Amino acid sequence: MQLLQKLSLYSLVASSSLLLVILWPLSKAQAHCKVWHPHHCSLPDLDPTRGIPGSKNFAENAWGEAGGAAYPAAASIMRGRNGGSRGLDEFQKRNLRPSFGDLVDQVVVIYDASMMDQWSAFGKSINLSGVDSAGQTYCNRIYIRDSYKPNDVQQVRLLAHEMVHSRQCRDLGGEGKFGFHYFREYKRAGLSYANNKLEKEAEDFASNVAITEEQSQIPTNPTDADLISVVELKKLCGRTVYLKSWKEDYLHRTNDNAQAVTTWSPTFGSQWAIECLDNGRFLLKSWKRDYLHRPDDNVRRITTWEPTFGSEWDIEVFNDSQILLKSWKRDYLHRSDDNGQKITTWEPTLGSRWTLYLLR
Repeated sequence: MQLLQKLSLYSLVASSSLLLVILWPLSKAQAHCKVWHPHHCSLPDLDPTRGIPGSKNFAENAWGEAGGAAYPAAASIMRGRNGGSRGLDEFQKRNLRPSFGDLVDQVVVIYDASMMDQWSAFGKSINLSGVDSAGQTYCNRIYIRDSYKPNDVQQVRLLAHEMVHSRQCRDLGGEGKFGFHYFREYKRAGLSYANNKLEKEAEDFASNVAITEEQSQIPTNPTDADLISVVELKKLCGRTVYLKSWKEDYLHRTNDNAQAVTTWSPTFGSQWAIECLDNGRFLLKSWKRDYLHRPDDNVRRITTWEPTFGSEWDIEVFNDSQILLKSWKRDYLHRSDDNGQKITTWEPTLGSRWTLYLLR
C-alpha cells in the first residue's frame, strides 16, 4: 500500500485549545487596530468580524484556511511526482465542449497518475485513499489513475466530473481559494466526502451529462458533401441535422437547465432531430429531448420547451440548401449580427437564413 502522504506545512506543538486562546486575543487586537490605528493596519487579514472560537463559523473557516494551504501544496507535489501531460482528444472535446466551452482547450490530463492519499494542513486533513482513487484535479491539471482510453465513454464521464472541479477552481479564483472552499464545505458536510457540495455538483453533472458513443457520427467540420437539398422537405423527416448560420456557427442547445439556445461549433449540442407534423409544420428536437420554441410574448426570444404549438415551425425554402424557419408568431429564427452568439426572431433578412447539414 502506498505510503500515506501528508502535507505538513507548519509544526504545531500547541494543543487545539491553546490555539484558540492564542487566536482570540488576536481578533480583539485586530478590531482595536482597525478602529484606533487604521494607518498601522497593513495586513489584509486584520478583520474584527472573524468568528468567535468555538462557534460553528469559526470551525468552518479554520478548515477553510487549512484547505487554502493544503490544496496548493498538494498540487505542487502532484506536479513533481507525475510525468508528462496531454490535452483532451477530439472525442473528449466534442462531448465536453458544449458544457465547458474553451475550458476543454485549457486543461491537461496526466494518465497513469500516482495519486495523493491525503490533503492535510494545520492538523486538519481529508483522506482521499479509496475515495477519489479514479481521478484528482488541481485546477487545470487533471490526474487519472487509469491509462488513456480513446473513445471511451466512461473515461469521458470521469473527465466530466473532474472538469467541474476545474471550472469551480477557475470561478473561485485559483488553487488557494478553491482549497479554502473545498475544505470548508467538507466541514459543513459533517466531514463527509460524498456530501461535500463541490463533490455533489461534480457527481450530479457527470451522472447526467449526455455522451455519444459513436465518434464517427459527428463530423468536426461539415462539408459540402453533407449539404441537404431542401427541395423535398419531407425527406428531412426523422433525420438529424446541423443548422449553420450566416455567421458560420451552428444553432446550439446548451447543457444547462435554463433551456437556452445559442450558437456554437458543430458539436453534439448542435444536433437537431426533425419531426414532421400532419399539418405540414416541423418540430426540431434537441439532444436534451426538448424542442426549439418561440414563447408567447412580445420579446423576440428563443428557448426550448415541450412539443406545443409554440414549438411548431414552417420551413420556407430560400435556395437549394438554405431555409428560413418561421415561427407561429410569423417572425423568423434569427442569428443576430453581434459577437454574443444571440438567437432571436426577426424579419426574413440575411440573419434569418440557415444552411442545412445532414448528420452522417
